[in-house]
Amino acid sequence: MNQALADAKATNKSVFVDFYADWCSYCKEMDSGTYTSTQVMEKLNQSYVLVKVDVDENPDLSTKYQAYSLPTMVILDSNGNEIKRIIGYQNPDQLLSQI
Repeated sequence: MNQALADAKATNKSVFVDFYADWCSYCKEMDSGTYTSTQVMEKLNQSYVLVKVDVDENPDLSTKYQAYSLPTMVILDSNGNEIKRIIGYQNPDQLLSQI
């Protein structure tokens, strides 16, 4: 996460953190449907440093950002402050309207 924040500062971008788990079916749907959308990927890559966090492997980080429902997407500024939180499955159009 620290590297992502440093990259965000260097590139003047925000950080898009996707909290997920391997057992989360909606997370898998977002990986296979939403994040594969060309428009979504262009927007994310253009505006954000991207980070995926497995909540089972990173419980401290999940607790710090209160990612208790999955999927949870948190947008942070380059100092690590939360700008926006998106909870639950988002289809490509829904996610695009929020990022």
